Amino acid sequence: MAIHLGLLCASAILAVLVCVAAQGGSSRFPAIMVFGDSTLDPGNNNNINTPAKANFPPYGRDFPGRIPTGRFTNGKLSSDYLASALGIKDLVPAYLDRSLSSNDLLTGVSFASAGSGYDNMTAESGNVIALWKQVQYFREYISRITSIVGAERASSIVSNSLYYLAAGNADWGVSYFFNIGNAQNNRAMNYTIPQYTDLLINSGLGTITDLYNAGARKFIVAGLSILGCSPSERTFLAVAGRPCNARINDASAYFNRHWAPALSNLESSLPGSTIVYSDIYDIVVDAVAYPFRYGFIDPTRGCCGTGLVEVGRDCARAAAISCPDASRFLWWDSVHPTSAMYEIIANLVMQRDVPRLP
Repeated sequence: MAIHLGLLCASAILAVLVCVAAQGGSSRFPAIMVFGDSTLDPGNNNNINTPAKANFPPYGRDFPGRIPTGRFTNGKLSSDYLASALGIKDLVPAYLDRSLSSNDLLTGVSFASAGSGYDNMTAESGNVIALWKQVQYFREYISRITSIVGAERASSIVSNSLYYLAAGNADWGVSYFFNIGNAQNNRAMNYTIPQYTDLLINSGLGTITDLYNAGARKFIVAGLSILGCSPSERTFLAVAGRPCNARINDASAYFNRHWAPALSNLESSLPGSTIVYSDIYDIVVDAVAYPFRYGFIDPTRGCCGTGLVEVGRDCARAAAISCPDASRFLWWDSVHPTSAMYEIIANLVMQRDVPRLP
């Protein structure tokens, strides 16, 4: 109940901040920079050669203008809600969007790519943008804004912006538990869960350090959700009643327990940095266990299609039988949350994590 009551307060904070932004109030951050996977990709994958795309209906059916932007949900992402609540802007665009304006760049973009992860092999297997490449794009981004506003202001934007990072979902969900390729590419055959956790953490810390070396200072870094409770994992478990996959959830929890202190240790080693670990595991646990508290109905199914297995093109093929009101669902497709769930996560980040930044 404490989490639920806290979210009511967070919703009030969100409403006030959006109101202030609408009246011309300035944000404490000049821009927001986003890195990670499909939970934060607003359409970068539209512009690369990969099957991991969502730029077609019914994705985006509740987005402003009903546009399928490439976001793997029915509407906005947590990064969009967060940017709006902070008074920066309503939507965080994809860095690879060819129509970006100067203002789009100066107020922040997302470098995230659906199917990416802390493990470089995860991105390679889906031919998407690895985190090292996202950092490379960020360095290119700095050059672009420097040409617009000059070195001094560009440096100020970079050092004072909020950096929002979330990854690891595809690492566990694809590379570890469901990669059925040869032994060389099947992480579960070569690493124990603790060993793979170490691999992911070392890579993730390297990504944050690279961003720091490029000028970033203020980070919010998300942990993993309860991956084993997504509709697809329940379905693939093939057990009557479709319970959550406890083995995957245990791996997620194990990663989170080690990720949080690793981030704290890294912060101590990077002078002037603030790295806030954002725990989203418990909020999704609560939404799955008590869906009616959040206005949801069945937390075991997605809105798209049957809600059991559809994602990507399968979601499009089953669009005709999708639910009429996605706001009543925690999951949009069989893997990704609805815009309603992303708003809940953004509210939590605003209430709990943002105040910890300087």
